[in-house]
Amino acid sequence: MEAHYDDAANLQTTGMAPALQAAITAQYALSFQVIRQLSGGEECAIWLVRSEQGLLVVRMSPRWRSLTRLGWAHALMRATQPLLPVVIAPLQAPTGSTLFVHQEHPVALFPYVDGHHLDREDAAQRGAAARLLAHLHRALLTASVPYAPFVRHLREAPGAPCSEDPASLRDADLDTWHAALVRRPDALTCGPIHGDYYRRNLLVSRGAISALLDWDDAHHDFLMQEVAWSAWGFAKTPSGDDWHRERARTFVQAYRAAGGPCHEDEYSLLLPFIRWRLREEVRYNLAAAAVGERWDPE
Repeated sequence: MEAHYDDAANLQTTGMAPALQAAITAQYALSFQVIRQLSGGEECAIWLVRSEQGLLVVRMSPRWRSLTRLGWAHALMRATQPLLPVVIAPLQAPTGSTLFVHQEHPVALFPYVDGHHLDREDAAQRGAAARLLAHLHRALLTASVPYAPFVRHLREAPGAPCSEDPASLRDADLDTWHAALVRRPDALTCGPIHGDYYRRNLLVSRGAISALLDWDDAHHDFLMQEVAWSAWGFAKTPSGDDWHRERARTFVQAYRAAGGPCHEDEYSLLLPFIRWRLREEVRYNLAAAAVGERWDPE
């Protein structure tokens, strides 16, 4: 029986089906041997394989991921990698494609990079992450990848769900701030962002960041939105409801000192951006829970 990959639980317990192995061989003209399935893919199924091109990672995305969106992200990665080698770009097939579809799932191959997840309790690693984010934003602003109107913008208002929110999420002042921001997008520095810049997507090897992974949420946005959310992610307490202010301050300082392209007056928006994104995360998870999908109670 062939395996199907409908959710993260299945993805972590199911081996690579022979049909998928055959499809990879046909797409990439590649002989390979599956070594093992890797953990930590969350929504994706990922396998480590050995081939004549060395160690590779096979990454199968869920059905709902748009092939067009992923293709745009791959183009962005390939354009950015020459400027920033820690960007691990996907392999191209002989046809030039970096993706194919197997049983409605997008599949891509990447070079394997050794390392462990960044430790946000390590001050040196937090500083390295902040500096890399600055270099990343500068590189992305110069990447010659056309703007894609189908790529979602987190800066856009999600409709008007505020009246449907639980009382604890309602915040008229925050809504007013965000609505004014959306009306004046050129007032802030905008461009492509990674979209999921946090410790589990950063690999560290021999004391240095060796890879920036998982570009599936790349899109155009306010750069300060990513700076703010990253500062929160690297400085928050284990309980997730507060942060270490000094860690956040030094993270932002390191980003600025490394040449982060945001303008001086944008940093005053750090807290509103964090509050907006936190509320969006809560909304997303409550909506997922309401329809029986995977969600994060924290």
